[in-house]
Amino acid sequence: MYAYVKSRKISEALAQLQELQISSKGKSLEKYRQHTVGNINIPALAPLYFGKMFIDLQNTWYTNVNDYIVFANSNSGLKNLIDDIEEKRTLDKESDFKRNANSTSFSGNINFYFSMKRGENILRSFSNENISSMITGEGIFQKTIQSLSASIQCTNEICPTKLHIDFSSDHKSEVHLLWSAQLDTTISTAPCVINTGTNEYLAVQDARNDLYLFDESGKTLWKKNIGAPLLSTIHAIDQYHNGESQLVFNTSERLFMIDINGDSVNNFPVKLPVSTTSSCIIAHTGSQSSDQIFIWCGNGIIYAYESSGKPVNS
Repeated sequence: MYAYVKSRKISEALAQLQELQISSKGKSLEKYRQHTVGNINIPALAPLYFGKMFIDLQNTWYTNVNDYIVFANSNSGLKNLIDDIEEKRTLDKESDFKRNANSTSFSGNINFYFSMKRGENILRSFSNENISSMITGEGIFQKTIQSLSASIQCTNEICPTKLHIDFSSDHKSEVHLLWSAQLDTTISTAPCVINTGTNEYLAVQDARNDLYLFDESGKTLWKKNIGAPLLSTIHAIDQYHNGESQLVFNTSERLFMIDINGDSVNNFPVKLPVSTTSSCIIAHTGSQSSDQIFIWCGNGIIYAYESSGKPVNS
């Protein structure tokens, strides 16, 4: 839940909120994508000032969005909101919504808009199993109806109402968000999917050189600082042939092997003889033999290591 409050002068509003933040000993201000994010250590401030409709806002985090102050329960909730706004993932950027808004449909005191694709979870929650198949996924409703909008104009005792049904002429499969996760700072590497044979994980590094590992549901399994930017794909190997995977990757100076719990394997990380700008590769030598790791260094020599971290003698 968010509370949006229009401000006549956003600079004055932020100054007053900062005074409250200092006097209440709230958490320090920070900048996130040109927005100020702050915390006021006064529980239930939003419902106290703006009414019981905001009773679920028991914590007081705030940020600025254009001429508005936005309150939320958490720092990460505000950052997700800022990301959506900065990356233009908002309703006013949807072509279908803009068509409705630009028409006379939204001319009343009360205006309603519902997208069949965006509202799939809401539709499912109000229907039984038999009806759900009709209105969700590839059901007949979503194949034919794109959105519903209504406008109610209340004047004295007369309430003229306009209803608009938008029938979709072309049905396109859309991408749906499965989960999102908050990093401490900006992302610095492309996300890497790691398939261990039994599970899939996603790894990514941030600008502070922290490496994160997420499971399939988006839960953060661990965060580990590796001291330098990743230069390689993250490889999954089974060094001990017991069904447990280890992750292999390198930076410019070191070769790493980390188990799925985030702990370094014995003899790792390995200090490379010469710095590199290349990615390591894995040579799978058979189910009963150890895999070997090859890496091309800046002196023009390829170095080979056993999965134990020792150089390959031959």
